[in-house]
Amino acid sequence: MNGAHDVGGMHGHGPVTVEHDEPVFHCAWERRMFALSIACGAHGRWNIDIVRSAREHMLPGDYLTTTYYEHWLFGLERVAVERGLVTAEELATGLASSAADSKRTLRAENVEPAMRKGRSSQIDVDVLPRFAKGDAVVARNIHPSGYTRLPRYARDMTDTDDLVQEALIGTFRNFAAFEHRGEWALQAYLRRAVTNRIRDELRRVEAQPHRTELPDDTSNGPHFFYGLQWWFFGALAVFGFFYLLWDEFRRRRDEPDHPLEASERAQHPAVHGQHRPADER
Repeated sequence: MNGAHDVGGMHGHGPVTVEHDEPVFHCAWERRMFALSIACGAHGRWNIDIVRSAREHMLPGDYLTTTYYEHWLFGLERVAVERGLVTAEELATGLASSAADSKRTLRAENVEPAMRKGRSSQIDVDVLPRFAKGDAVVARNIHPSGYTRLPRYARDMTDTDDLVQEALIGTFRNFAAFEHRGEWALQAYLRRAVTNRIRDELRRVEAQPHRTELPDDTSNGPHFFYGLQWWFFGALAVFGFFYLLWDEFRRRRDEPDHPLEASERAQHPAVHGQHRPADER
């Protein structure tokens, strides 16, 4: 995903503005947008990756100049039409042309139990894992046009972990133990969970021994291999440069005289160092 939405680790976007005492919703329509997303998602026609992919089809200029819930609105409109929940005409007119599926309708009295229940992040699949816990892996350096969970700053990197996502998943697994003690309790709870997870990871990394010096023997291994590559391509470039010079010199030396120069030599042989035989004078 090389779109404007993948700004993690990017420069030039200015500082992150921290809004103190930030409300959960800045406007009434944002509250309704959140409710619409939950209600439409209850029909089970898409998952979180599908709706994220729909949001990321937003044009880069629009994405960078609109708000968070405007991204949600764009993605919901797109995925609702693509998955047959509504038609483009219904979306444009605001009028339903058919009855909704009452079996999957999320009623008001079921919203809070559904939100508290949630769903597990674990998905059982009939595929054997390619890696075990603790294996050293390298993230692929790929550039897909569609949605992926691999951000650009993690490509071709080793030992990468999404600590924020890991912390949030952990909090949602234990959400039943959360005690609501005010309007900002949930926000403080999530921030504390993410901060503690990052601190734990920093302590783990700092406790590991570091080795910054190069190995004494660089006659083999990756350092020697990369050095040999640079020497080879450098020598090849120098050789090519001199070959082109020699080829140009040889071409100019062997090419026939220009027609005008040949005629001038014929008319003025003495000037051009040419002398006629004695019997022709």
